[in-house]
Amino acid sequence: MLMLLAVLAVGLPLPVQGQTIQESFALEEIERSMADGLVVPESEAFNPEIPLNRGAFIRMLNGFLGLHRAAENQFADVPEGHPYYEDFLIARETGYISGFDDGTVQPDRPLSRQEAVVLSLQILEYKTEGSFYPALLPLSDENLIAGWSRPYMDQAVSRGYINLFPDGTVRPEQIIRWEEAVYLLARLTGRHITEDGTVSREMAEGHLASNMTLFASEVTLENLELDGDLIITDRVENGNIVLRNTTIDGRILVRGAGNVTITLWDSRVDEVQTDNHYGLTTVRRDSNSVIGNYRENTALRLDVVEAPSGHLIDTSPLRNPLTLLLAMFLFLLALLGLKSGQDRHVYFVNVGQSRRLRLAKLSSRRVLDVRNNGPDLLRAELDDGILVLSGLREGQAQVTLVHPPGRGNRPKDRQLEIVVVAGVT
Repeated sequence: MLMLLAVLAVGLPLPVQGQTIQESFALEEIERSMADGLVVPESEAFNPEIPLNRGAFIRMLNGFLGLHRAAENQFADVPEGHPYYEDFLIARETGYISGFDDGTVQPDRPLSRQEAVVLSLQILEYKTEGSFYPALLPLSDENLIAGWSRPYMDQAVSRGYINLFPDGTVRPEQIIRWEEAVYLLARLTGRHITEDGTVSREMAEGHLASNMTLFASEVTLENLELDGDLIITDRVENGNIVLRNTTIDGRILVRGAGNVTITLWDSRVDEVQTDNHYGLTTVRRDSNSVIGNYRENTALRLDVVEAPSGHLIDTSPLRNPLTLLLAMFLFLLALLGLKSGQDRHVYFVNVGQSRRLRLAKLSSRRVLDVRNNGPDLLRAELDDGILVLSGLREGQAQVTLVHPPGRGNRPKDRQLEIVVVAGVT
């Protein structure tokens, strides 16, 4: 929708004097964003130094991330007919804007640089854990950075998403300008793929040291090395994304893309993360492809498929009768586990890989701890609401989720059956 892509200066003061786009420090990012239809300046004389309010920045952020699904409940101070009415409904549906205690969002309030960083990076979960922020230490105004923004500002500075000033400052409290916002969002989202087709090594100039954001539904990445995340946006609804001989040293992040299928041929990905609340994410891979980790925040289906050349998946391990008998035995145990009661579930994890499961999906009760009854087969750990399973060697193990005692101090723990396998996801 043009309204989502055009970043207009509605309700903003226009300086009488100022530089032009051609004079901007962010000229490269502005030109690339204009070519992708993400920003549409009002004229050639548009002043890129114009300060932004909350509404203008949120419209821009929605556009760069391909967000378009809108919530039904509006905010008190953004009624229907307001210039930013739809933009704030989209932000609310996505979950990065919830409003202030009085039910308002203050769309005309100026937005600081650190506020813009937090709004942008929290969507993609770029956040420094802990309380040590090394990228901020060299800044001469490091003391001005608010505590609530430091985890995100540290990432923005270290990744080069936010521009610094010649005097060594980041000026976190200064109102963000249009050119600074384009610079931030263009670097955060990286290269945008807006048309169906193949993106080859030649087209992408080989190695991409940034993220890549998909707006198109039928895309093949071929012979690429991506040093960043592949972001599959809301625009890729019912999409089919193919990776051929491609390496992603980061995540495939699926955000609200409806039913989408991702197929890997001779490719490697560090992690697949699903935040797709509007459909099923299906990941298919051949036996030569590797996925280091899965983070299942929403439904994920995993398949192993034949290689495109027509060769079958490597079944050499099954040619060994003992291995075949072990596989059949584990399968029968899994079936028995499924039938033994409502509190028994079977999950599969690969040797040498990790699988992340949200505790909220595993149990409706609070989890105090996890007990691993097969430590030689896998490692089970809790990580901020996530159960992390790491496969060590083939076999079947049990993991117990420890809940608070029920009535009469009776234990109400939940037991999970874990089958650790090789060659199957």
